[in-house]
Amino acid sequence: MASTPGIPVIAIIGKQNNPIYIYNSRLPLPSTSLTTSLDLHLLLHSTLDVFEARLPQKTADQDFGLLFAIDERLAAYGWMTNTGVKFVVIVDQGFNSSSALSTRGGGLGGAIREADLKPVFKSIHTEYIKLISNPFYDHESKEMVKSKKFAAALEKIAETGIPGVY
Repeated sequence: MASTPGIPVIAIIGKQNNPIYIYNSRLPLPSTSLTTSLDLHLLLHSTLDVFEARLPQKTADQDFGLLFAIDERLAAYGWMTNTGVKFVVIVDQGFNSSSALSTRGGGLGGAIREADLKPVFKSIHTEYIKLISNPFYDHESKEMVKSKKFAAALEKIAETGIPGVY
């Protein structure tokens, strides 16, 4: 099996820093610092500090790129919409799969470029737009999204992987 980049976590965080939806495919991630749901929530909460620190330099609908490397395998990347909704994607460089994807180099810096994740963020944004376009979706709710269709769409995005990484 080849070592390929995978997307174990996709999080959507509201403009008031409330979690809207968290997709996680395979916790615990062995040999990483991300082993429990609590670790995941702490990590996602810490990404908000990076968004806030970089916000004055950004304009609407921006790619925040690498937020930080979590450990030697995991890295968090971010995107924010013009309405203040944040998307966080955690990439696992050590994910083993028989898929066609494989790394182009060792470590976090060699395999994933920030530009490689733009199609992933665009896909997440498209699915989020479909979700909020539903007249029955409550935009002001503090509850997390429970839509099975939305969950399936994000799962498909995570399983498809990162386009262009061969």
